[in-house]
This record gives sequence, structure tokens and C-alpha cells, in this order.
Amino acid sequence: MADSAANVPGLPGMAHGFYVVRKAGPRIVGHGGNTGDFHSMMILAPEKRLGLFISETGGPGSYRGRTELADAMIGRLFPQSPAIRVAAPSTEVLPTGAYRGNRRDYSRQPDPTNDLIISANGSDALMMVNEGQTTHWQRIGPLMYERATGARAGGPHDRLQFHSDAGGWRLSFASLPYASYRLVKP
Repeated sequence: MADSAANVPGLPGMAHGFYVVRKAGPRIVGHGGNTGDFHSMMILAPEKRLGLFISETGGPGSYRGRTELADAMIGRLFPQSPAIRVAAPSTEVLPTGAYRGNRRDYSRQPDPTNDLIISANGSDALMMVNEGQTTHWQRIGPLMYERATGARAGGPHDRLQFHSDAGGWRLSFASLPYASYRLVKP
């Protein structure tokens, strides 16, 4: 099974409406969904003949419980090691600033308090502030970073990749193949 689309090469994409959670070891796909009171997640590892469905109740913000449980199961059943950390060449410039997501209400003015704020944390790491929470990420490749804050033994290990096109710098996450963020304020 191949990805239908991806934001950037090197990160998981979408596979016919499913998020690609992991490309190999084994390949894992899934999809989550939310309403005001219910939060669900389905994870499939077809080559291992395994599926997992989680549905929980709770108000806004409680969706993290289903994600934490799914990640814990994946890390326990199909453990992964973190990527090897690599140093950045002196010519690489980290595109820091405020990044705005494409999943928002375009009929309203953007709220800058929802932007991701990216800053350098030494030459081989970055800090991201999202909704008042700060996370640390370590460099694993050219403009690619792996989350260090809250990393769980066995994974899954979230990654982010900076990429650019005619529209400027963008940022994509392995855990959010359906979303993209663009640099709005360097």
C-alpha cells in the first residue's frame, strides 16, 4: 500500500483517507474523529492483522486521552528507537518565527495566539510554543527534528520537517499528515 499524498518527502502522508502513522516496521494507518463529546481513534496494522478502536467521552480537550492510549499501544506492540541525532552544517539556517496552520476557519481573521512559535535552542535543537506549552525538538537530518519533550520509550517519535516552495517556508509534522503550517512572521 502506498501513500496517496504527503506534505513533504520523508514524512508519512495520507493513504486513501487514512493517516499513515508509520511507513514500515510494520506499516500502520489510522484515523481519528471528534465531536463535542466523543473522541475516537482507529489504528490498523494490516500486515500484523491487528486493529485497535478507541472511543471515549469527554468535553473539549479530552481527545488527548485517546491519542495517548493509541500511542502507548503502538509503542508497546511495535517499539521503535529514537532517530540518531546529527549536527547541523554551519550553512543551515533554521527558519524561526510564527507558523500558522491551514486547518482554521477562513471566514474569520486569524488569531495569532494559535500560531506555533519556533525558536532555535542551540545549533541542533529547537523550541516550539503551542497553546502555551513549550516542547523541545532535536535535529535528526536536514531541517528535520524529532520531539524530545515527552518522548516515550518505544515511541512513536513525532517528527517535524521544514520545507519551502514559492509561497515561502512551511512546517509539517509526522503526526499530522493532513495539516501544514506556513511561516507568517519571521
